[in-house]
Amino acid sequence: MLRAAIKSELIASANEQWEKIWKVIDTLLVEAQAVAFALPTSTFALLYLAAVSLFAVVLTFYDKHAAKKNIWRVKERTLFIFAALGGSAAILLTMLAIRHKTRHAKFMVGIPLILALQIAVIVLAFDSRLA
Repeated sequence: MLRAAIKSELIASANEQWEKIWKVIDTLLVEAQAVAFALPTSTFALLYLAAVSLFAVVLTFYDKHAAKKNIWRVKERTLFIFAALGGSAAILLTMLAIRHKTRHAKFMVGIPLILALQIAVIVLAFDSRLA
């Protein structure tokens, strides 16, 4: 009986903590959204690309470190997702600089291909604006 009471009290306390955390996250997201909408589109795009690229570089460095230490690795799919989200140039340059995943055809073809597609989309988007 005492065990069940302690367990339910711990669960209630954990739920309260999660509610507080989610309130903070919600407040931060609302503030970030307000800032994002206040920024010019080009500034927002540059900040977005900088953030995604920075995170992609950190992931790539961590994966290289993890490979050396034989610990938990970043999934290849995660690296490709961040490349597709806009971090392809950062991942490619980091891979080449630290010689990570350079022997894997999947990465040495896939990441530059994603980068080329992203450049093509940008060029086409600006080209259609000029026409």
